[in-house]
Amino acid sequence: MLFQEIRGDKVAGLKGFGKRLKNSVKKSPYTQKQLSEMLSLNQDTFSNYVKEIYYPKADTLLELCTILDISVDWLLSGEGAPRRRGGESLPEADFSDLTDYEKELMYHYRLLSERGQGRVDQFVISMTEEETQNS
Repeated sequence: MLFQEIRGDKVAGLKGFGKRLKNSVKKSPYTQKQLSEMLSLNQDTFSNYVKEIYYPKADTLLELCTILDISVDWLLSGEGAPRRRGGESLPEADFSDLTDYEKELMYHYRLLSERGQGRVDQFVISMTEEETQNS
């Protein structure tokens, strides 16, 4: 059934989908308009996903979750870890020796809006992955 766009009034089990999608977009570096363009959707269609009038097709849902780095299960049901990376454990690190500059960066990061932090997160993660692949 997810392989076709479905009307919101036919799917009671997806309650809260729109709110989770809206919050995920706010935390991302993208606007709804940018995501619509990336997914080759009309902006009204994306808006209808947020309003829970319609739900995306499976392929659109998977691409959207990949772009936003969120779990499909979480977006659909609200259960599990919101981020796809949520299941991965981070390596142990000692932060007791942060330099003053690193502390200043953390200070400024915390002053950012959720959207700003999301943009920084996406950038740092992509740079880390790129450097890891190149080494």
